[in-house]
Amino acid sequence: MQDMTSPIDRSPFDRTIAVWNHKGGTFKTSVVANLGYLFAAGGNKVLMVDMDPQANLDIDAGIPANERERGIGLAEALREGNTLPPPQHLSENLHLISGGPALNEFTDPASLAAILERVTTARYDLLAQALAPLAWDYDLIFIDSGPAQTLLSQTILGVARYLVVPTRTDNASITGLVDVQDAIDGVASCNPDLQLLGVVLAGVGARATRIAADKRHAIDTVLGAGTVFNAVIHYSEKVAVLARQQGKTVAELANEYHNTQPAYTYLAKGQNIPNVAKAAVSIETDYLRLATEISDRMFTSDEQEPDHD
Repeated sequence: MQDMTSPIDRSPFDRTIAVWNHKGGTFKTSVVANLGYLFAAGGNKVLMVDMDPQANLDIDAGIPANERERGIGLAEALREGNTLPPPQHLSENLHLISGGPALNEFTDPASLAAILERVTTARYDLLAQALAPLAWDYDLIFIDSGPAQTLLSQTILGVARYLVVPTRTDNASITGLVDVQDAIDGVASCNPDLQLLGVVLAGVGARATRIAADKRHAIDTVLGAGTVFNAVIHYSEKVAVLARQQGKTVAELANEYHNTQPAYTYLAKGQNIPNVAKAAVSIETDYLRLATEISDRMFTSDEQEPDHD
């Protein structure tokens, strides 16, 4: 069995945020895509890492199917200890390391046993080792995690400085959050700086104000007062469909709405009326509020760090 004590220098990962939850359908990929876009638009150099074999981050980023990397380079780097392939440049400040089906070898028991028999790096350090040569080039790194408890989720916890946990508001999702602290405690020997930055309620209906307030109290009971972000990510079916179909973030859809002219101007020119979503404007505001809270909490965490000089 591998030793979990890590010799890896973790200082390059001080701004590494894992968007993490064992449950599927909790808007992890949407949170990564939208936060990554907003922080990059604000002047930060951002790297997004997709550790999910489903590779939905490629879709949300608008990468055409025939150009997707399918996680081959990432899987090889984790398995062989190689350098990661050059990230894809989505914009000047926003880059992506793609996940995909090649990562399934880390979820298959037979393949996983062979990998762990061969590698010399502790399992919790596989991603840290692969990311280390790139990490200093970025102001922020966001990691999208898959829904299962696998080696992939373990190595995410091994590299992250902070966890942001999106959750739905159903009782099963709230109850499952008790696993978050267990997961943090489970990697304490190799990554003692890992910290829960907060839980964000996601997929909330526009009129579910009372429900969100009740669930906020329930989560604080499980994980401690002040755990839940004030920002709530609301849900619109039209916005979700357009974002996934067009490979655009909520902010990009909101910008399209702002730039849309009155319907009669298109009709007068014999043009089709653009399919835009007004709800994207308010959901963009949700993500902006979340981004602000994340920045504030990281700053507060830095201020509370002991001086080692």
